[in-house]
Order: sequence, then structure tokens, then C-alpha cells
Amino acid sequence: MSLPEAVKEYLLEKQIEMKREIITSRQLRAIKIELLKLCDYFPERIVGELGPEEIKKYLNAPPRYQNKNRKPSSAPSLKTWNNRRGYLSTFFKYCLSKKFVAENPILEVPQYKIKKARGTAATLSAKEARKFMDFLENYRGKQNKDGSWWGEKGCMIPYFALALFAGVRPDYKDGEITKLRANSIQLDTNVIHIEPEVSKVNEKRIIKIQPNLRLWFGKYPLAKFPIIPERRFRDMWVDVRKSFTLPHDGLRHTFISMTVGAFRSVGDASLHAGNSELVIRKHYLDSKSVEEADEFWKIHPKGTKLPSNLIKHEGRFQKSDLKVL
Repeated sequence: MSLPEAVKEYLLEKQIEMKREIITSRQLRAIKIELLKLCDYFPERIVGELGPEEIKKYLNAPPRYQNKNRKPSSAPSLKTWNNRRGYLSTFFKYCLSKKFVAENPILEVPQYKIKKARGTAATLSAKEARKFMDFLENYRGKQNKDGSWWGEKGCMIPYFALALFAGVRPDYKDGEITKLRANSIQLDTNVIHIEPEVSKVNEKRIIKIQPNLRLWFGKYPLAKFPIIPERRFRDMWVDVRKSFTLPHDGLRHTFISMTVGAFRSVGDASLHAGNSELVIRKHYLDSKSVEEADEFWKIHPKGTKLPSNLIKHEGRFQKSDLKVL
């Protein structure tokens, strides 16, 4: 079996797995990119002829196209090596099961142990979050040639508010926010249901809608402002991120940090965010003060007021008012 033919059969299997929701479309894209690189590196080869030494050279080869913002590197990082090795490992296991190869050459390709302490997650301050939401209230994209705008003022608020004040995973291609339906956001009971088919980890969780988020939904109802605008969403998403330098997953990280800061409970933050308590402790514990977290949960739309019973008690909100499940 030639390498291109084996790759073609394997990718057909992976497409079926994606349709069955065993893997995501993002995973399929990554697998496809890696295997097409493999075919390009070993043109006109029989898959069973590839040995571990050749594969090591392939994994060590510098990329053909370097990112213009990065310095050229003669070798990939250990993390990149391990990731690419993983894609090749599953491919050669498939080839072994189909008897395209006599043995799996990846078994002799090393997988490295990486010891790296992960620091505090990058987040927004309460002041930055307020400035960001103020900006979104007036944002409607850019003007078209006919004088019309990409959207109307506030059209991007449901998407960003769900990431910032509910911690919904914001990847608009494959993330939770893409699969979330409006009827999962229940304002009558003040909860957001993240069903298993929506969740990244395939587990149901319930997120409490805090008073300020309820006001955002009240001023920008989902019936009029869908989570993902139908027109020019990606253009506006890119444009907003150009206006504000947002850390990767920074809005979700901010939600988790502010939840821990306000309620002082790693367990509650874990239930809301869908992360383990170990991850919460390692990256989010004590990253925000009680005072800053209180300011964050007071960010609400212009022209609205938070409930009168949302009062401060000894420098912070009462837990009876800002509730966790």
C-alpha cells in the first residue's frame, strides 16, 4: 500500500468518526494536516517501508513555512514533537490493523516527558472587562459600501457575555458556544444548561446566571440578538479582537478567576467551569481579590440597575445575593 493511499483510507475512517462525534472537526483538521505533510515529505513511498529513523528525521525537520512573528527554529519543541508523534502513532496503528505494515515504527520513536510548571492564567482585570463591555454596547462592525453596517449595536454582546460572565468555552468553530442553543439559557430559573453533547468533556454541567448577566440578556435578548450573529460574525469577531488584545481564552479564564475571587470556593468554580479542582487551584486560586471580583460582578449594561438587594456586606456582596449552585 502506498503512503498516499493509506492516508486516504485512514482519513475516510476519521471522517466517519467525526460524524459520529468521536472526534471533533478541529481534531480531524490537525490529523489531516499532519498526514499530508508526511506524504509530502515521503513522496512515492510504500507505507510499510518507513522506518523509525526516517520518521525521527521527519519530526526533526524544520517547518517549510516559518511564522513571520517567530524566529526560525532548527527543531520543534518537545510538546510539538509529542503531538505530531501522537498523530503518526494512531495512523500506523490503523495501518498495522489493516496489514499495510508488518510492525509499528512509532514504537521506536521516543515520546518525551515535559516538566513545565504552569502559571496563572492570563485574565482581564475588572476595569478592563468593564471597558470591553462598554465598547461592545456601541459596536456594530464596519460600514459597507452602501452605508449599512455589518450588524446593529450590541450584536456581539451575547457571544462575549457568555464567555466572560458564564465561562462558556468560546471557540466559534468547535467550542461549546457554537453548539449552545438559546433554550438552554433559562432566565426563569437563572441557569444555563450545558448538555453532554455541548460540553467539551462530554459531561453535563449547570452554570448559575448571575444578576449582572441576567441584565445583559434582558437588554440584548437572544430572540433578537442570537449568540452567533447570522451575518458577518467572523469578520466582527476578528475586528473586535483587533480592537482589544484579548488573551487566548482570556474571557473564560477571567470568569473562573472572578468566580473563585467572589465565592472563595474552588469546588463551585470547578462545577461551573467544567474543570477539575486541581486545575482551578493551580491556575486560578488567589489570582483575584475579593474587592476586584465584586467589581467584576457589578458590570451591567448602561441604562439598567442591579437588584436593590445586591448590597455589599463587609466589603463584598452577600452570598445570598450572588449565588452558586
